[in-house]
Amino acid sequence: MLVKSKSKSKSKYRVSNWSEYDASLKHRGSLTFWLSREVIEQWVSQQKTGGRGASNSYSDVAIELMVCVSSLFRLAYGTDLTG
Repeated sequence: MLVKSKSKSKSKYRVSNWSEYDASLKHRGSLTFWLSREVIEQWVSQQKTGGRGASNSYSDVAIELMVCVSSLFRLAYGTDLTG
């Protein structure tokens, strides 16, 4: 019977610039979108929502974009995409 050795030699990663490493952790997972002017103009609905403190009303374009992004990245419903 032949027995294989299970020795794994992993090389360790050592951080030499902690401020750069911390900044990279903060930006990990960030995503940038470029939108056309037409989409930006249509983003916020022009309808008044009512009194002070009422929830924002978003246009169909904004809702469709967020549904596409959510399905593309397999995000759960209600996931905060604003960071």
